[in-house]
Amino acid sequence: MRWNQLAEDLPRAMALAEVLCGAACADSSFDESERVIVGAMLMKVLGTTELPPEIVSQLATFDADKLNLVDAVARLGLDGDRDKKSLVKVVAEIVKADDKIDKAERGYLSRLAKALGFSVAEAKALLD
Repeated sequence: MRWNQLAEDLPRAMALAEVLCGAACADSSFDESERVIVGAMLMKVLGTTELPPEIVSQLATFDADKLNLVDAVARLGLDGDRDKKSLVKVVAEIVKADDKIDKAERGYLSRLAKALGFSVAEAKALLD
């Protein structure tokens, strides 16, 4: 799958947004600068210059307490290891965006790796 194909598949793009918002919220905060970073990353990954209004709304109202990471990953429907590794890399970039990586952020990356059936050690290595 090519990530830019998600731009035309709103349910999957929204699942990706959930996963990235969850990464940004892992340290218990999701301020406006983090929303901008997530939005910019989504535009980059989706290959667009503007996010659909549904995703803009999702970024504005995201509630980490309602995130079901396993469900969001399932809705993404990633098949190959290459796509899964790519997602883990994107999430690692979000986690590292504030130049601090705490225990909760490492835990989020571990939960994501498990949800993807991906090596937790390999995922955590992307943070170093």
